Amino acid sequence: MLTVEVAIVTLLCVTPLLVFWFRMFQDMTGNIYLTDSERFVWLWAFILLNVVAAVVYYVNVYRPRP
Repeated sequence: MLTVEVAIVTLLCVTPLLVFWFRMFQDMTGNIYLTDSERFVWLWAFILLNVVAAVVYYVNVYRPRP
């Protein structure tokens, strides 16, 4: 049985990860420097690997653009 404290800690851990994943997903879909095939591969990576793919994308591809 989950206690309130466990639920709050879980929410505090999961919410930033979901926000990060969503931000990287938005960047990937709007990245004009990716080819269609690269975007397709990244899309499947984001769907299958979730936050792990977002971290790999951040390290390897993400660059702040104006």
